[in-house]
Formats: sequence, C-alpha cells, structure tokens
Amino acid sequence: RSSDLNAGLKTLVLGISGGVDSLTGALLAQRAINDLREQTGDVHYRFIAVRLPYQVQHDEHDAQACIDFIQPDECHT
Repeated sequence: RSSDLNAGLKTLVLGISGGVDSLTGALLAQRAINDLREQTGDVHYRFIAVRLPYQVQHDEHDAQACIDFIQPDECHT
C-alpha cells in the first residue's frame, strides 16, 4: 500500500485463473485498494481483475466464482 501511495499509482490489475494463488492475490489486492480508499478518502483507487486465459479454459467456472467472490471494481474477460 505504501508503495502504491508513494508511486502515485491508483490502479491494481491482476490476472485471475481461478486457482488458490490468484484468489489469494486478488483478495490481498482488493483489501489494499479498500484500505487506500479508506486511508486517503480517494475513491479513484481501483482494482481491475482480468480473467485468464482470454480463451476457453476447463476451470472457467472456478475463475468466475473467484471473480464473483472478490468483486473487483472492473473485470475484463
């Protein structure tokens, strides 16, 4: 969070595959963005999830469940 503040970054983008690692990373990213919004009062901090891969995957249901659970500000597929 402090790195984002010091760098002036307001957006985190993370690829979501539906696995445990991407879910954990996404939850941490969403938490960091929520904390930054609360700390600064700046609503322009955003978390964007990109569902991976862009084409058909066998665990697509898991990836969508992950997106539904973390509720990013934006999701791109």
